[in-house]
Amino acid sequence: MTQVRGNYPIVVKMALSNVELKTLELLAQGKTQKEIAYEEKVSASCISQRIERAMLRNGFTNKHIFIAECIKLINLK
Repeated sequence: MTQVRGNYPIVVKMALSNVELKTLELLAQGKTQKEIAYEEKVSASCISQRIERAMLRNGFTNKHIFIAECIKLINLK
């Protein structure tokens, strides 16, 4: 069964899991990785690894560029 998460640009362009998408949306809202970790009751390194997995899966080698590209796509909603 396919889960539908919408068709806004980041979902169409990037291969992201639900938690990766939520993490990137929170970053786009201006939250830090530590704030996201506290909110989700996980470690900051868990958030960092989550971003790195998504980044590598989508062919990026620079985390800052990946996050900036995701934020641009999220803001295109």
